Amino acid sequence: MRHASKIRGAIAALLAIGLMVGGLSRSSVAQTQIQVLEFPGPFEKDLDLGKAGFGPGDVHLETSHLLDPVAGTRVGQSILKATVVRLHRGGEDWTFILDVTVKLDAGDLVFYGGLRNSDLFGETGAVLPVTGGTEDFAGAGGTVTIVPAEVDGEPGFMWTFDLTAG
Repeated sequence: MRHASKIRGAIAALLAIGLMVGGLSRSSVAQTQIQVLEFPGPFEKDLDLGKAGFGPGDVHLETSHLLDPVAGTRVGQSILKATVVRLHRGGEDWTFILDVTVKLDAGDLVFYGGLRNSDLFGETGAVLPVTGGTEDFAGAGGTVTIVPAEVDGEPGFMWTFDLTAG
């Protein structure tokens, strides 16, 4: 893909931020706000499914380790799919659909929505809906705010979940 590194960089940054909670034990997940640091890897793949080159229909797949931003310990995993919908400004920006499952000991959280790549790097970041969860997060709703951050000097994103009960 011609611009695969652009989407990979944006998604890697998105994933590098993760779940900042400081433990994420079952007792701590009752909080209405959870923050996570996601660190890219161990798997990522770009699929050129649209016309040849980076553009609508292309898909980025990734799994990542989630880190406690205070202790730096692994607290879970994320599974991500980003699908490009439209290019803007000659491919310098793009609209995509983001579908993410966050797997924690206390259960899963799922968020999904459409956004522009430039939204991720805006002053307030991007806000997407939390569409559900399992176990301790069953019936969860609310939002996740995604803002750029660094993980060990590498670009990433902080995900802040503001959860509501179902």
